[in-house]
Amino acid sequence: MTQNLPKYDLKEFDTVTLGKKLGAGSFGSVYVGLLASGRFVAVKQLELSGEVDEGELNKEVDVHRKLVHENIIRYLHSSTDRTSTPPKLNMYLEVVTGGSLNSVMKTLPGCKLPLSVAKVYARHMLLGLEYLHSNGVAHRDIKGDNILISQDTGLAKLADFDQAKVVQQTVRGSSGHGAKTLAGTPYWMAPEVITEESGYNPFKADVWSAGCTVAEMLTGKAPWVPMQNPMGVMYKLANSQGWPDAIPRDEKDLGSKDAIDFLDQCFQRDPKIRPDCTTLLSHPFLKIVK
Repeated sequence: MTQNLPKYDLKEFDTVTLGKKLGAGSFGSVYVGLLASGRFVAVKQLELSGEVDEGELNKEVDVHRKLVHENIIRYLHSSTDRTSTPPKLNMYLEVVTGGSLNSVMKTLPGCKLPLSVAKVYARHMLLGLEYLHSNGVAHRDIKGDNILISQDTGLAKLADFDQAKVVQQTVRGSSGHGAKTLAGTPYWMAPEVITEESGYNPFKADVWSAGCTVAEMLTGKAPWVPMQNPMGVMYKLANSQGWPDAIPRDEKDLGSKDAIDFLDQCFQRDPKIRPDCTTLLSHPFLKIVK
C-alpha cells in the first residue's frame, strides 16, 4: 500500500537521545528516541553478545526495511554501535502513540474492547498480515503485545519482527511446509507448530494466532486457561481438539454469531481447511467495517 510518508535525512540519526523505555523483548529493549531534528522515533536496541546471532538480527532488519503498509510499523533506519559494551544494533522505527493493543485494553472495563472497535482492529491486523503474506513473509508471533495502536489515526499496526520468516513462493498455498522451527508465544501458537514434525505452513499458523488475538479483544482474557508452566499450555494445545479452552463459544460473551463463526474459521485444526487472510477479510464479522 502506497503512503505519503514523512521523509528523514539520515543525518538526523547521527545523534539520538534515548528517553522512556517502552518495552523489552527476548533480545533487547525499545525506547523513545529524540532525533537531532527534534522528531521522535522508537529505538529498538538489540545487544550483540555471544548468545545472539548478529546475522539473524540483520535478517530482521532486511525483512522489515522492505515492508511499507499502513498496518505495519514503519522501519526508518538502523545502525550498529560497537563502542558500547556489549555492542548494540539500533533499529529506528516510527513511534505509535497509543501503545500496544494489550496496554489499551488494560485501561478499559473488563480489559476488553467494544465489539465495534474489536472489528476495526481485527480488520487492520488481517490487512497487515495479508500484505506480509503476499510478500512471502510470515510474522509468527501475532498477539496483543505485538500490535500497536495509533491514537491519532486509530490504526492498528503489526510490530516486532523478531521471529518473522521469509517463505518460498511454493509454500504460500494451503499446503506446503515452509517452517520447522518452534516460533511464537505458547498461548497464541497454532497446534501444528508443535505437532507437525515435517514442518508447517507459517501463514496458516499466523491465522490461528490472529484468531486468538481477536478472541482476546472480545473477552479480555488470554485464549488458554493460565498455567504456571508454558510447557503445560503447549501440551494442551497439542493434545486437545477444537477451540482454545479459555474462549467461551457463546454469543453473549463474543458479541455476535458472526464472531463465533469467524473464530471457528480461524481455529480449524487442519491448516489446509483454515482460510487465509484474504478470505477472512470478506467474512461477515468484518464486512461492516469501512
